[in-house]
Amino acid sequence: MKKIEEFFVWRLIIKLVRIILILCSASAILFIVISVLTRYVFKVSMFGVEEIILLIAMWLYFIGGVYGSYKDNHITADVLSTYVKSEKIKRALRIFVTGLCLVISIILAVWG
Repeated sequence: MKKIEEFFVWRLIIKLVRIILILCSASAILFIVISVLTRYVFKVSMFGVEEIILLIAMWLYFIGGVYGSYKDNHITADVLSTYVKSEKIKRALRIFVTGLCLVISIILAVWG
């Protein structure tokens, strides 16, 4: 994996993902500020701005998932691992969860 990460195309893709994340975040904030200003300060509604924000938020969500997968720091609701102290049981749980994700992914791929 180290060789792949050092390849210039890979570094270019990661830089592009970071730029998209920054641009999506900044543009979503900008559109929300503009929407609030026009609606409450100037008493004029901008039609369609919510749909534009929704589109930007979807891109932000999916590209953020890509970057989170690359960095391997997803948000998880793994409460059970805080209560289980045994490393053997934790490893077994990780294997089970990974297998379950694989099965669900195969089912969804076939279904798709």
